[in-house]
Order: sequence, then structure tokens, then C-alpha cells
Amino acid sequence: MNASSARASMPTTIPADRILWSIIEAPNVKGMHGPIPAGLWPVIEDDLPIAADSLWAVSAPIDGQRLAVCAALRADLDIPGALILTPESVPEFIPADPSAFNLLVGEYEPKAIRRLRTRRHLLAAAGVLLVACLIATGLSRRAAAWRAEAEAAQGAVRHVTASVANRAVWSREDLILELAQRRQSAPAEVVPPEDAAVSLAAVIAMWPAVPAKAQSITATGRSASIAVTIPGDAQPFLAAFKPPSGWMLHEPRLVAVDQAKRLNLELRKEAP
Repeated sequence: MNASSARASMPTTIPADRILWSIIEAPNVKGMHGPIPAGLWPVIEDDLPIAADSLWAVSAPIDGQRLAVCAALRADLDIPGALILTPESVPEFIPADPSAFNLLVGEYEPKAIRRLRTRRHLLAAAGVLLVACLIATGLSRRAAAWRAEAEAAQGAVRHVTASVANRAVWSREDLILELAQRRQSAPAEVVPPEDAAVSLAAVIAMWPAVPAKAQSITATGRSASIAVTIPGDAQPFLAAFKPPSGWMLHEPRLVAVDQAKRLNLELRKEAP
């Protein structure tokens, strides 16, 4: 900062004898600093010794109900290079500091201050615009990622549909309809078959220790069929063979084969 700009930035004062003062009652305009509104000019005109249109006035609150008005001739405000213009002093009946009454505001605001404020606004607007662009870019990339995921999911659905469809022209909707129809036609309750190995093990465990030759043993989860050849009398085998616990032996069938007897046995698991 050079010397001239430093001097310009320092507050400039206007002699106290060039200032007009007034106090007005204004209970509804608390905290007002700067040019007084046009509606308050008629209130102070009676206190002015000269025409109001030749004056420029600013106000500052002095308590919660009153405003102190500082007025000066418009011609006295034309000070080249001045950025702040305040009264040299205030009268005793004005309980405020002279710095509260800067006359270079509103239409008399220096161009340098106006340019500085405009520059700040532009910088703030540029910052907001930059943030908005960054957010928009992030949202655009996220939307692109979501679209890619959706397209990949649709491709996977088409692949699965093509792999299980009965016809090449089937669509996803056709597959959904076919699945619904099959679900409706399926039995409400499907009981899985019992393990046949358990039945076979139970029958073998009860095999009697008498001469006999097994021809075949067929077992399911709930039934078993036994074909056995017995030399001589079959009664000892029948007397020794006991069905497993929970099983029932049907009437055996006996067939004579040469010098031996063929015995066919049917076993059923009893209902629980």
C-alpha cells in the first residue's frame, strides 16, 4: 500500500460546525445504521434550518427507542479519495461515538469500496459455482456408476433367463410366468423319501443264523423284499427271522425249487 492509498483509507472528519443533529423517536427501527429512510425525513425537517433536499443524513441507534440523526450538506461530501467521512465530534446530548456516523454510504459510497464489495461478491459467487460444479460432477459420476450396475444386473438376468428357458425367444417375463405356473402345480407338501440304506441295514441286522442263501434283497425307505433259498425245511428260518422294530412282516410265500425251498418275504414299515 502506497502513502496516498494509506491516507485515503484513514477516516476523514468533517468539522462539527458543518453538522446538523437531531434525535427522533423510532421504536420500530431498532439497530438502524446508515442513510435514514425517506419516510423519516418529514420527522426531522422541522429541526432543519435549511432545505432538506440539500442535505444528506445518516442515523445510528442511541438506545432501544431513539435514533440519532447526523446531517451534512451534500456539497461537503465531495472529498476526493476519502473512504470514510465522520463528524469531528458529537454534541453532549448524543450518546454515541463519531465513528458510528459514516456519511459516505448509500449513494455517496466511494467507488473503491463498491468495487471491493462487488469483487467479494463475485469471488463468493465463483466459489459457490465451483462447489456446485464439483457436486454436479460427483452426482453425474455416481449416476453413471449406478446405470452401469443396473445394466450389468439386467445382463445377468438375461443370461440366467437364456440358460434356463425352454425356448430361445423367452423373455424374463415368460420365465416369471412359467415359474409361477410350476409353483401352482407343485404339491403343497412334498415329503422327502426316507433313506433306503437305513432299512437295508435294519433287515440285515435281523438275519437269522440258520442255513440260507439270499438271492436278492431290495429295500426302500419304508419297505423291503427278500428272496432266500433254504435247503430242506423253511420253518427254522421263519421261526428265527424277526422283523426290525417298527416293521411288519407280511405272509411269506414259499416255492419248492428242486431239493430246496425258495422263500419270498415282504416287510413294510408301520405307520407312525
